[in-house]
Amino acid sequence: MIKKIYNQIRSSLPQKYQIELSKFVFRITDKPFFVNDENYDLKKGIVVVSADFELAWAWRYSKKKINISEIAERERNNFHIIINRLNELDIPITWATVGHLFLDSCKRENGKAHWDMYRPNYFENEYWKYKYGDWFDIDPCGNYKSDPGFYAPDLIEIILNSKTNHEIACHSFSHCDFSERNSYSKLIDAELSECRKSMDKFGIRPVSFVFPGNLYGSFDHLKKAGFKIIRYKANDSKELGYPEILKNGLMAIHDSIALDVYEDGWDNNYLLWKYKKYIDKAIDKKAICHFWFHPSLQYKQLEEYFLPILNYIHSQRENGKLEVLTMEQLITL
Repeated sequence: MIKKIYNQIRSSLPQKYQIELSKFVFRITDKPFFVNDENYDLKKGIVVVSADFELAWAWRYSKKKINISEIAERERNNFHIIINRLNELDIPITWATVGHLFLDSCKRENGKAHWDMYRPNYFENEYWKYKYGDWFDIDPCGNYKSDPGFYAPDLIEIILNSKTNHEIACHSFSHCDFSERNSYSKLIDAELSECRKSMDKFGIRPVSFVFPGNLYGSFDHLKKAGFKIIRYKANDSKELGYPEILKNGLMAIHDSIALDVYEDGWDNNYLLWKYKKYIDKAIDKKAICHFWFHPSLQYKQLEEYFLPILNYIHSQRENGKLEVLTMEQLITL
């Protein structure tokens, strides 16, 4: 109820005052919120970082006016900067990767891209509006050299050959909505099966899953397909804490906060201060902080707070206060 009132008040304000209100609430409350679990007794705080690695696939039906070629190109450029810094600092992260990116190429058959795949029915959700055409219309049916926004086996190889042991997780095959409202069983099974098939030639058998758009659903399908852990935010009041086991046996790790803020007006120095607070409290409570981000974040964001927060994670780990784990590594806690 309180959150609903807060959101109503916030949405009625001009953007400048929405930001100031958010800053004020963060300072006067006990945020980031920590939820204890007596089943866990960690020796130190843990940071997990997961990347929604998507290139053009996530944005093609976006309600925002987005140039998908531009955002995919920026993500490719940022990728090299990000992974080089991760490897320099030996910070492993979970790359939640859209399955189509593993392909070298594809082609049209029977007049359609991936003609034998199930398609979503037309739908609209908070982020996307898919109301006409075919789900795969945007697929160029080329290859990673001619259409690098839709294929990325070259980047997958870089992740696999890194000196730091990163994890590659599943983010569906075509970045579709997994919610029960906008999906159906055969579609979800096909998305998971095709994603695993595309990973096979790289010898990857993912156990972690991240929902496209953070749109949750199809938990039993994930369990049946062999996944063991998901990124899941069931409760907005849980930002720091520990994994929980869902009814079907899947482990869920809540995300704490996104490391990319798309709204204009946020001060990057403030964001850096805020993200450090999450790490500091995870250290203090011996809890888990789970950051996530899109590698397509703006270059200014990358320089002014994303790379600095990686440096901060590294320094706190070097001081013996922190561990850095992937989602998969949480399974054995």
